[in-house]
Amino acid sequence: MKPNVTEAVKTLLKFPFQDPKWGTKLLIGAVLVFANAIIPLLPAILLTGYIARLMRSTARGNDPALPEWDDWGGLLRDGFRLWAASFLYALPLVAMMLFSIGFIYGPMFLMPIFEMEGTSPDGGFVALLILWELGIFFFIGISMLLVAVYAVVLPPMMVHTAARNEFSAAFKIGEWWGILRRNLAGFLAAAILTVGIYSALIFGVQLLYMTIFLCLFIPLLISPVVFYLCLTSSVAFAQAYQAGSPASLPVESAEAAQPTESRLEDSQPPVE
Repeated sequence: MKPNVTEAVKTLLKFPFQDPKWGTKLLIGAVLVFANAIIPLLPAILLTGYIARLMRSTARGNDPALPEWDDWGGLLRDGFRLWAASFLYALPLVAMMLFSIGFIYGPMFLMPIFEMEGTSPDGGFVALLILWELGIFFFIGISMLLVAVYAVVLPPMMVHTAARNEFSAAFKIGEWWGILRRNLAGFLAAAILTVGIYSALIFGVQLLYMTIFLCLFIPLLISPVVFYLCLTSSVAFAQAYQAGSPASLPVESAEAAQPTESRLEDSQPPVE
């Protein structure tokens, strides 16, 4: 591994702890991760909004740093924007998985019909069952293919949506697809690094199962582990996005992202 790459990985792994208020910020994120198992949707949207704020800053070329937990309405807007875009992209995958489930459990509803009528399936029905089983493998195969496609397109789409700060950016496929193609190696490295961090963290959590006392704290430790993984993976993909952004598609500046009213107030001369 080259020294600059090593330093980049170290910076990525350590950045959540460089903030003076890192303990409070990580605690809030961990609490929201834990609350997501109890309260549906709302904590997840807030977490997604926080990740969107982090990706936006990193994709604009800033050093990775934990955002503030403020402007909760803005977090909800940013989070819902990314959540809705991801959900719409996942609809084909969800539909295919539902078809697969239908094919798997369909014969369970057909066989009781023959038992109730006291008849046995004929040769045609057996052939239909064989075709049905082949259909199960077909739909499962298509579902796995869609999962792979979803895993490829989701990171650049989410970073692009966060960086542009608009919902329509998720569907400007030509823009974020071009960025993905220009830095495919960077996105692949970010994915490999994310898998590596995930594996290391899960291995550490599994070590807690070796003691009866420490395993009691696993539900509490999972939350910060998940939040830390979200932080590091989002920064890794945002940096890959920033490296692949061409001059023709400049990333929006922080000043341009300000509300119009704020920019007008800053441009007005002071009143004596």
